Amino acid sequence: FHPEQLISGKEDAANNYARGHYTVGKEIIDTVLEKLRKIADQCTGLQGFLVFHSFGGK
Repeated sequence: FHPEQLISGKEDAANNYARGHYTVGKEIIDTVLEKLRKIADQCTGLQGFLVFHSFGGK
């Protein structure tokens, strides 16, 4: 994967649904949509895209 196409967040919701849904998620959604828009603008025949979500820890 090209590094410009990767999005990573360093904050977690600490197993708190409300915090993840209303705070952390709201902060990163604009970044995600902007990256998707830029990549889609470079395509001539976009048929779809894949979004991967992964968890990491110590």
